[in-house]
Amino acid sequence: MLVNEAVYSARSENGKEIKVKIPVGYHIKLHTLKVLKGQSISDTVEIALEKYFATHPFPDMPTLARSL
Repeated sequence: MLVNEAVYSARSENGKEIKVKIPVGYHIKLHTLKVLKGQSISDTVEIALEKYFATHPFPDMPTLARSL
């Protein structure tokens, strides 16, 4: 997934909204889930990201700084 442009705006107290460009195939799959599950694309992506980051912990800052 390529983040071509990020536009930040306040979504809620504990969230930010970003705009990304994704391949058409991903959009079709997300829209299909929206129709079948009755769940918004935003909610679906949020759940997927939570699951991803739960299994792929973010490195601590010193380790991250060394890799840059």
